[in-house]
Amino acid sequence: PGTVTTLAVGRPQSLAILRQVKPGQTVIGVAVQKDSRVADPTFEDLHPVGTFARVVGVQRHGDNAVMLSLQGLSRFELRSLVETSPAWLADGAPLREPVRDELEAQFLADSLKSRIGQADNQLATRLGQTPPNETPGRFADRVASALELPPEKAMTVLSQPDVIERLRLVTALVGEALAVREVRQKIDDEVRKELNKN
Repeated sequence: PGTVTTLAVGRPQSLAILRQVKPGQTVIGVAVQKDSRVADPTFEDLHPVGTFARVVGVQRHGDNAVMLSLQGLSRFELRSLVETSPAWLADGAPLREPVRDELEAQFLADSLKSRIGQADNQLATRLGQTPPNETPGRFADRVASALELPPEKAMTVLSQPDVIERLRLVTALVGEALAVREVRQKIDDEVRKELNKN
């Protein structure tokens, strides 16, 4: 939620629903498979939390491939698959995103912003300017998206409705990413020094 992403769509059930899409107006639910190798997923093959998203653009590439630009709006709980043919139709409900303590959430978000600003220019650049009135929960979602996490970690963030717990999770993921970059930088520096000796 809170970010724009592009997805490749090619399955017949997904293409069928896109025939009725009006960019800028249509809102769809996007659910993620637990295992992308499953060709014909059932309800049990999908993660229980997805994202309501506004379709902002559709680019067709032939008859069987579409690039879909989506703006994530909010989380939803997937309750059931109602239809699987000709298009997927699901029953879902908005997922509440509780904030137990507004002050703590804002403090965690401010601390995370500060840490990113001091330590990681690449991540800060990908995040860009903080939109006015951005909630701590949306900030956590934008940071998670900017980290370009592997699917299982991204789903862990998406599945966490509690804003304070999500901020803590994203802070830990930023720490992991910074530690990995630091190790890579040290290795790169050592390799350069060795190469310059020769």
